Amino acid sequence: MTKHVLVIGGMRPVHKQLKKHNAKLTLMTDRKKIKNSDAGIYERIIGIENVEDTNEWIELAKAINKIEPFYAIGAYHEKLQDKAALIAEELGLNFYSYEVIQTVRNKVLMREKLNSNGIDNVKFSCAINRRDIERFIDGVGLPVVLKPVDEWGSIGVSIIKEKNEIDKALALIKAENPNKEVLVEEYLNGDEYSVEVFSQNGKHIVTVITKKFKNQTYPVEKGHVVFASIPSSIRSKIEKKVYDCLACLGITHGPSHTEVIVDPSGNINIVETHTRLGGDFIPELIEKSTGIDLM
Repeated sequence: MTKHVLVIGGMRPVHKQLKKHNAKLTLMTDRKKIKNSDAGIYERIIGIENVEDTNEWIELAKAINKIEPFYAIGAYHEKLQDKAALIAEELGLNFYSYEVIQTVRNKVLMREKLNSNGIDNVKFSCAINRRDIERFIDGVGLPVVLKPVDEWGSIGVSIIKEKNEIDKALALIKAENPNKEVLVEEYLNGDEYSVEVFSQNGKHIVTVITKKFKNQTYPVEKGHVVFASIPSSIRSKIEKKVYDCLACLGITHGPSHTEVIVDPSGNINIVETHTRLGGDFIPELIEKSTGIDLM
């Protein structure tokens, strides 16, 4: 039987998989993201002009639901998952709550929740200007990491090693929005890994732990090794840390992508986590090396 599914935003490879499984798809997305080829995937395409107008998203979804009720809702990229959460609540569909999505998306809220529940103890602060950052550095020392509170894919992230680098790092974040808040946190020294998890009803399975190689000034990935060579004792500690993180944040279903740092003493800290598949073709690497198709 054909099921009518509302999909929010991008990740067309997943949408195509839904279509193969006999789903009838309605797409709602930023109108600037619509492609000519989309006509072959979706029954309806709704382009939103003002992406920040939450009411427009909800009212349009309600209108379509009256014409042809939705069986389910999916949003596979964090950029618009807040809209999906609000629509799901309005229509009684199964999805993460708005609170969960906001806590995962906002890096300050994530740090606060992880630290307050004893999952991590990373030093951090929310900053507006240079003075806030200097005050944090005076208390913690250099280097520190500066990042936007709500971006993705390492956008705007810098490692500050000297105070004279603050202005350049701030400008990178505030180019589009001068009032944007930033997160400044202690630099976590060690090896970085990403942990790809798939969850169902709060039960988590690690599919792969990936070693990451990054630029040392702007921490963008340069390469990955799937099936990172890690001692079994460290692997177990990583898995437990990630499971505790997911439980703390309320991540119970679907894919998640969590980055961790393992310091030279074997201590593990969460960098951040996401309610989506990993980027940089990690799902493709996993499929080629294991046969597991996360899509």
